[in-house]
Amino acid sequence: MIKSCLILKISILLLTVVNVSGQQYNFHHYNVENGFPQANADEIIQDHLGYIWITTQVGAVRFDGTDYHILNEENDLPNNLTSTLYSDSKNQLWIGTRKGLAVYNYDTVFVFGEKQGLVGNWVRHVWEDKYGKLWVMTDKGLCFKNDTVFECINLPIPDQTIQCHVQKDNHIILGTTSGLIRQTGDTTFEIIQPELRSYSIEDIEYDTTGSLWIATQKNGLYRITNNRIKKIQNQNTMNTSATRELLCDNNGVMWVGTEGNGMFRYDGKQFHQYSTRNGMFNSSVLELVQDKEGNIWIGGRNGIVVYNPTNPFTHYPRANMGNKETVFGMLLDSKHNYWFASYGGGLSKYDGEKWTYYTKKDGLGDNRLFSLLEDPKHNIWISTAGHGIVKFDGHKFEVFDSDNGFLNARVFKIIQDNDQNIWACTQFEGIAKYDGHKFRQYTTDDGLPDNSVMSAELDTSGNIWFGTIGNGIFIRKNDKFIVPQINTDNIPTYIRSIVRDSTGAIWLGTASMGACRLSKQKNGSYNLESFTTKHGLNSDNIYFLFCDDNDQIWAGTEKGINRITFDRQREIKQIYTYGKAEGFKGVETSINGAMMDHMGNLWFASIIGATKYEPGVEQQNNVEPQTHITGLKLFYQNTNWETFTDKTDVHQLPIGLKLAHNQNHLTFQFDALSFTNPDQVFYQYRLKGLDSKWSPKTHIKEAVYANIPPGDYTFMVKACNNDGLWNKQATKFSFEITPPFWQTTWFYIVASLTLVFLIIFYIHFRISQYKKAQQILEQKVEDRTKEIAQQKNEIQEKNEELNQRNEEIAAQRDEIEEQKNRIEDLFRDQTNSIKYARHIQKAILPNTTLFKEELKNHFIFFRPQSIVSGDFYYIAIHREWIIISAVDSTGHGVPGGFMSMLGMSFMNEIIYSMQDIQVDIVLNKLRKYIIRSLKQKGKPGEHKEGLEMALIAINKRTLECQYAGASSPLLLVRNNSKKPQNAEKVQTVEANTLYRFTPDNMPISIYPKMQPFRKHTFNLIKGDKLYLFTDGFIDQYGGQNIKKVSSKQFQQLILKTATLEMPEQKKQLITFYDKWKSNQLQIDDVLVLGLEI
Repeated sequence: MIKSCLILKISILLLTVVNVSGQQYNFHHYNVENGFPQANADEIIQDHLGYIWITTQVGAVRFDGTDYHILNEENDLPNNLTSTLYSDSKNQLWIGTRKGLAVYNYDTVFVFGEKQGLVGNWVRHVWEDKYGKLWVMTDKGLCFKNDTVFECINLPIPDQTIQCHVQKDNHIILGTTSGLIRQTGDTTFEIIQPELRSYSIEDIEYDTTGSLWIATQKNGLYRITNNRIKKIQNQNTMNTSATRELLCDNNGVMWVGTEGNGMFRYDGKQFHQYSTRNGMFNSSVLELVQDKEGNIWIGGRNGIVVYNPTNPFTHYPRANMGNKETVFGMLLDSKHNYWFASYGGGLSKYDGEKWTYYTKKDGLGDNRLFSLLEDPKHNIWISTAGHGIVKFDGHKFEVFDSDNGFLNARVFKIIQDNDQNIWACTQFEGIAKYDGHKFRQYTTDDGLPDNSVMSAELDTSGNIWFGTIGNGIFIRKNDKFIVPQINTDNIPTYIRSIVRDSTGAIWLGTASMGACRLSKQKNGSYNLESFTTKHGLNSDNIYFLFCDDNDQIWAGTEKGINRITFDRQREIKQIYTYGKAEGFKGVETSINGAMMDHMGNLWFASIIGATKYEPGVEQQNNVEPQTHITGLKLFYQNTNWETFTDKTDVHQLPIGLKLAHNQNHLTFQFDALSFTNPDQVFYQYRLKGLDSKWSPKTHIKEAVYANIPPGDYTFMVKACNNDGLWNKQATKFSFEITPPFWQTTWFYIVASLTLVFLIIFYIHFRISQYKKAQQILEQKVEDRTKEIAQQKNEIQEKNEELNQRNEEIAAQRDEIEEQKNRIEDLFRDQTNSIKYARHIQKAILPNTTLFKEELKNHFIFFRPQSIVSGDFYYIAIHREWIIISAVDSTGHGVPGGFMSMLGMSFMNEIIYSMQDIQVDIVLNKLRKYIIRSLKQKGKPGEHKEGLEMALIAINKRTLECQYAGASSPLLLVRNNSKKPQNAEKVQTVEANTLYRFTPDNMPISIYPKMQPFRKHTFNLIKGDKLYLFTDGFIDQYGGQNIKKVSSKQFQQLILKTATLEMPEQKKQLITFYDKWKSNQLQIDDVLVLGLEI
């Protein structure tokens, strides 16, 4: 009876649903396969910091676009089975679990359960009302927070469970398992819309017109407008009764999530379905949330799906019958049918609703197709890869090959001129013209520069431009073939595409010179401008060019699509690139692969089918990333900063941090939250007080500063989103490095006052002494006057005594002179000994002849700081291995020389005793020998002499390379081939990429945390260049600002000069070093080894 009344009261609202099953949208999936911690994602919110939080069965997960952080029982959460999330007005995060409620203030987790007044522990829903009161719905009742405890109240219907809420104009409507209720007072509720009382309400949402949408568990979707309820129903797709989630997005579009039927978008007139057939993994939608950038987050039973409604790309994999054959030519005919030519899959036709396919079985002649066109009689012409061209009149195919006047040729392109002649561009057979009756072939005998022609285009005068595979372009003009005069020696030869822009300029899509624009001059010649990766293209290898109605040039490459825009002077304004991260899933495009339809949409061909670009959908991302400084390390170690300060921020960073002068090695970690395209987030940073400029933009999320001098500093970082929008205000962290006491102001004052006091005391003391001496002198004068007579008699005796003393002084002078000569002899002997030690060390060093024999192309830049060097290079040949090392001993001069000779001796003993070379074992044994020979025990105050080194072993037969390092990295320059295993990519310049192999951060000596040295193994290829070096070059002071060279500048110098021959590269390094050092003292031994495979 109740159901009958309900049917009478609720009218039915019928809406049209569009089935979009043939289309694939750009969904980004986060599931267990790519790192999401657990499959279920029941609720999702974005907090005030910009992080995404998700409830799962392993805890509450925080996501920053790249990494996951789990808050669970190990972090004091009452239970890992989380059920609901809510961020209150104080920016506290409330987390409901099946064993209680927790609040997280981004520092500490506080737990509430039955002891604090909750009835039941399974928290179903949390919200905050207009009075600022926090409400909690559990499996056993409703409670509100009163100070530190909870109080319970009864709902209008017994056993009623609140599952959702919505607030508008200070009114809160709540959806329950028994219809709708409304909060009427501080703690009072009333039933509304009693006809829905028997329905379990899953979600409620207001749309922009003020209508309330209602999703029910089993009874479908409803909308209340002016207090009238209407059921939204459609017999095709929206007939599902299990609706779960509702979202009215920033543009007023309503999204509906269902159980098992995906989600729907309601544009005001009709519903559009998104399901697994459109590339969305989650068929059951448990949550719908829109982030600050407008992305739709979809929670389900297979992780999270993120959809950007402003992404302009829609994919049609059925354009090539879904068989992953590459689509080449495309055509929109006069009846608005879409035609697609694939290489291997035949011909496809799409009328907007259904697909039709044609192959050889239907008379097509060949399933490998390149190009399409429609003639004035509405015939479709098709070029093939082996059977000439084909005409299709809508009923049957007519093949033009060697059997009826044409050739069994590969036809790349067909074009129709102003006289309705059809021209065919072939491989090896020149071009052919069909006048409607017969074919005429043209080759090099008729003036063509090449018989392989790939592209063609009409200019504004009706002339036909042709592009060849190897010999540039030519023009059909006045029934003649001519080669245009281009005013440059660098003329492109391989032309895949030709297009004319709105000004009449001809553009060439080339295989190696990017997109080239030809501008006609008054004398009839052409100027050529080449736009390449240096201008912003993603590749110089152009497959197609297309000019749209907005006078934008589109260029397709093997890396995606480029959109080139111009200013009023026809200069390039900006180049936008689209790849997989931007939604163009096909990535690699194809020749003849672009067209525009009757609605202004662009279509692109790729290896996965066809892709539609809707210009009106794409929007600029005007939301700045939310940038945070997330971590701070001291000497690369995580630190409990609470021991340094009383206050920390939400990322547990210390506020008002002061560090001692020897705590001056800091690593700053940071992150920027921008979810539209996290891969295109870049950073810049600087340390105010030390850096004068911002760093170059980078993807790396940390910055390392070593040896920071005393002073006040502010670390600043900013980020940009995928559209290049940078933070207007940088995120900052301030701290102070305190000077040592002898550099403080109070020490200077005390020292100055002490010095003044000592000077005054000394002056007074001297005056006092002078007065006493004067008194004594006067007394002595008086006494001596009396004694003159007596002394007169003694003068002769004193003269004799004086003569004797003069003789003694002369003897002492001779003795001093003799001692001086002995000291000079001793110094000369010691210097000769040290020089002889240098000869011994040189003799021990490997003979450079061995380098020349085994490494044809190499260099050694070796410059000791003293007579004897602490640095040394090493090479050994053992079985089929070449072992090479660059070693830095503790100190330099004589102590370093002793260490170097000790190291070389031990290395010879270790290496030549090994059956199988393993570089990590060499370092581990060498460390044991050093510790044992120097009797190192690791006691405080003990000298810790040792070695830092990079060691490689190259197999001469297989080119396998082993590397192990003790605080010394290995650099590899490779010609843009495959990245070596375990290497860190540093930088790419033109054709070369610099890779860095990270060493173990410990010396070959006693060390607090000694771990076994690691071995990195990778394969070398011909042309690889390896660099081993000590820190003498990098640590040298000099330059305009008298600072160190730095590792970054050294790596850039290596990469910049890597194209030179090894001897020339050595000259460049020496020139740079000498210019940098200038008049500064050399502070350490310098050693750089370079070798080419």
